[in-house]
Amino acid sequence: MKKLLVTSLACTLAVAFSASALQKDITVTAAVDANLEMTLADGSALPTTVAMQHMPGLGLSPHTLQTRLFSNAPESNVIVRLVASPELTAAESNASVPLSVTLGNKTLSTSDTVFNTTDLYPGGDSSTGSMPLPLVISQASSGSLTSGHYNGLVSMYLTLSAD
Repeated sequence: MKKLLVTSLACTLAVAFSASALQKDITVTAAVDANLEMTLADGSALPTTVAMQHMPGLGLSPHTLQTRLFSNAPESNVIVRLVASPELTAAESNASVPLSVTLGNKTLSTSDTVFNTTDLYPGGDSSTGSMPLPLVISQASSGSLTSGHYNGLVSMYLTLSAD
């Protein structure tokens, strides 16, 4: 009986000390501008990556995201510009594909594009965000592409007008 008790106690201790502990870490980041934000129309964050669909002979299909602008200064117009002219580049061949970007039916470029506050917030209330603004990323000129794995960056810079 003693031998059974000692064996049972030893097994219990072995199981207790061999139990694994698991730690899961999640890095949380936030880019905060106290006055201006651009989100998807439902209020969620814009994706950091989008995949464009290729149609042989036609090129890349446009990719559309429904967005909204939020502002703590609804009386100020919003100025949007591209940081650089966007393009995709194939890793295998360095072939490039210029992209076109529109926001709310206005073509964006590296020059300022002004979005009037009266158009963004027709009722004057900015608490629920602007009117939905489709953000469309498309191939600048449709046509066939060289095979490859293309990637690039569309970087927009948004500010409030000083007027």
